[in-house]
Amino acid sequence: MQQRRRRRGRRRGRRSLIAIVSGPWWFFLYVFWKVVGGFEAIGFWLANRWRHRQWRYLVQGMPAMLVFGAVGVVAVLAHQERGRLVDRYRNSAWRALEAENYPAARIYYERLVGLDRQSEANRHDLAVTLANLGHTERATAIMENLAPLDTTGFGQAHLWLARQILLESAAAPNPSALQQAYAHLTRAKQRLPNAAQVDWTFAQFYVATGRRDAAVPHLEMAAQQMPELYFELAFLLASLGQNEEALRAAQRARDHLRTRLAANPNDDQARLGLASVLTNLGDFDGAMRILSEGAALRPDGPYQQALAAALINRFDQVAAQAGQTDPQQIELLRLALRHDPNSQQALLRLIDLGQGSAADRKQAQELLQTLLVGGYATPFVHFVLGSRAWEAEKPERALFHLERAYELDSALTPVANNLAWILAHADPPDLDRALTIINSVLEHSPRDANYLDTRGQILVKMQRYREALDDLERALPGLPRNVALHEALSVVYRNLGQEQLAEKHDLLAQRLAEAQQGN
Repeated sequence: MQQRRRRRGRRRGRRSLIAIVSGPWWFFLYVFWKVVGGFEAIGFWLANRWRHRQWRYLVQGMPAMLVFGAVGVVAVLAHQERGRLVDRYRNSAWRALEAENYPAARIYYERLVGLDRQSEANRHDLAVTLANLGHTERATAIMENLAPLDTTGFGQAHLWLARQILLESAAAPNPSALQQAYAHLTRAKQRLPNAAQVDWTFAQFYVATGRRDAAVPHLEMAAQQMPELYFELAFLLASLGQNEEALRAAQRARDHLRTRLAANPNDDQARLGLASVLTNLGDFDGAMRILSEGAALRPDGPYQQALAAALINRFDQVAAQAGQTDPQQIELLRLALRHDPNSQQALLRLIDLGQGSAADRKQAQELLQTLLVGGYATPFVHFVLGSRAWEAEKPERALFHLERAYELDSALTPVANNLAWILAHADPPDLDRALTIINSVLEHSPRDANYLDTRGQILVKMQRYREALDDLERALPGLPRNVALHEALSVVYRNLGQEQLAEKHDLLAQRLAEAQQGN
């Protein structure tokens, strides 16, 4: 009895195990056959429909089917041709940009935008091209559409707008605009988190806002991808008193530029950068050697001006150490002017040399006259001689040299400004001619305080007080300690019936004059 029970138990156990193991597979097989049966039913239905088809319907539908097929083929071919056209325009635009042929690049980018208005990159590149052609307003409008200030848009457009604001703020600081630049940079960083250009621009922003310490980490990150920025980083670190870190950054810049120059001796940018780095590291001879090699390789390259700049830099170092003029300084300026007779910086330093001893003045005067006799009748030489003659109270000689300088280069605004001043204060004055000259100067530099002051003083002499007031008040923030300017404002206010303001300017002019005499 017990044996039978045990056998039944074993059979039940085996059936349970089989059910457990095989149950799911039977279910999947059942589903599979149902699906197969469904497809089979669909097949039988289609076959039945085909046996009872009516050919007239097929014939009637053939034209539509052919048209539909032809449209599809044309659409595919058009899409392929459009893609090839886009690639061709884009390659042509890039080649035009590399050649700085901006009018041609503009044509290609306008066609690209017409083919694909959704492409943010094409619209951005079109805006950049327009900016290079001088169409800044249209370029800005496109960029602002790509990168609105209140939301995150196209990263490169945010970066471009930030840079434009920083450029404008460099000429006329605007705290509100700088905040907009920061907002654009923040959004550019979101879209381009690893872009060196974004970090570099962030560094420029912090320098512009006086936070040099905050600029350091951004410039360090940018320099990791753009090693040429290590030189800029060196200057930044030196300005913060971190001299050891600055030295290491300058050395990294030197090593990077040497590698570039070894790979391509005709790389002007690398050669000029390396010379600048060597000069600042105190290796003046190495810098001169690098520049001389460049001048030998490319006689028509930018190396004569660079050699002159290096010599002027050396002149400044020697002048700071010597404390007084020595023959080496004159020789450095002589060599600088031999490389670049039009070097304004060298000639302006000759003016400073003329302020020293009698021997210094004689050497400087002889060198200037030698330049003129040797055929270097440059506007700057005449400018220096005219300025020195005016300081020596020799107005006729000053007028001769400054007139020659202005005739040789009418865009030379410092010369023109001096000439206008001399004509206004000559005996007798030529006020109409002086006003004509200074007006031409202000067309080139409408915000320069010195030039506004000159025109204001001339207008005072012409008794055009209301016009003079406009120029003198605009010049005042840039020349707050100029005695002659306050005296001229006193005259203007008194003639306009503003006695209290006139007295205040009289008092301020007197105090400034006393302070300057005391110094």
